[in-house]
Amino acid sequence: MRASEVRSAIVTAVESATPVAKASASDVFTYFQPGMREVNMARDRVFVVQITSPPLRSKTLITTDLYECMWDVIVLYQDAPGVIDRLATDTESVSQKLEGLALANAEIEAVFVESGTVAQTDGQIEVILTIRTMYRLTAGV
Repeated sequence: MRASEVRSAIVTAVESATPVAKASASDVFTYFQPGMREVNMARDRVFVVQITSPPLRSKTLITTDLYECMWDVIVLYQDAPGVIDRLATDTESVSQKLEGLALANAEIEAVFVESGTVAQTDGQIEVILTIRTMYRLTAGV
């Protein structure tokens, strides 16, 4: 597994989370591909996955193929009535999906939700979950 595959697994996990309070039947978590358009033009429950710490050999266990890297999962919401309740229940669902990545992927050893923040900018509220992943580098070793 490579870091790019870990990112893809993170995207799949977030997309599989089901929002509790939906604005419509099509209201789901949508991955926002970087470079496609301005993120502030996006609709509710759009998310991005950014790498914040590059993959480095893990010092947790004495193995040559265990790597760690850090990611930010950023979910964007339009500021509207009820947004705080929506982002709170969404974060519960998304964090459970992220924590389950190690069970769903044999090459991912562990996923830790390290921290979370909420910020408001220009009519949008963003929830940022920082996660640490540990995975086995099996490709190209």
